Amino acid sequence: MRAALTFGPDFPGGTTVAERGYAPVLPRLCLGAALCCLSVAPASACDGQSGPILMTDSFWNTQGGWSFDERNFVLEAPGAIIKLPNQKGGSSLGVLYLTKSFDEGDFCVTGTFSAESLKVGAGFGVLFWAKDQDNFWVAAAYADGQVDLARYSNKNWLPVWVTKEKGLANLDPNAVNAVRVIARRDSLTVIFNGRALKTIRTRPLAAFPSYRFGIFAASLKPTSTAFTINIHSYDVTE
Repeated sequence: MRAALTFGPDFPGGTTVAERGYAPVLPRLCLGAALCCLSVAPASACDGQSGPILMTDSFWNTQGGWSFDERNFVLEAPGAIIKLPNQKGGSSLGVLYLTKSFDEGDFCVTGTFSAESLKVGAGFGVLFWAKDQDNFWVAAAYADGQVDLARYSNKNWLPVWVTKEKGLANLDPNAVNAVRVIARRDSLTVIFNGRALKTIRTRPLAAFPSYRFGIFAASLKPTSTAFTINIHSYDVTE
């Protein structure tokens, strides 16, 4: 089974970052691939999550259900590193959780932006409703205050919603940022650092066995060297 997605030159929407605020990169889901680096520190709970816990992981060992690989997803207990390569148009990666799947839930990933995050347009977020490596949804937050929701369908990025607000991301190297998506069969709510930013109505989710979920990471700008973002924890509640 492949659990890594890499994204290339048309992420999402096929326009430049200046035109739409999206990175010109094409996706790749992760079971193995090369990319930008994400490192990790102490885990922090996602504010506002409630209900029964469906899955929780602070990356203390390799038993959590992720596929660790020195090329793209590395355990650094507590935490994990996602590696993104230097590319002319930026790059991105999705890492899927392999042992559980959920149609609905409150998905949350926490991480820390490094001092270089602004320079490369670094961001991370939640990957969800993944049928396969060519069909899934992503909600991501970036160091420059951009937060977006996009769908990857049949190898094409479809922008759904985007906002950008200076100061929205906490760039303190000791601060934890949290990206959440509350996914219901007919609606999605995007939450960043405890603030609900957008709720959209969606078509009722079609019956499909094993919708996967995971972590998304990206750099929107060209990078000449490997780069790091700290990922701390991943939690899913009802």
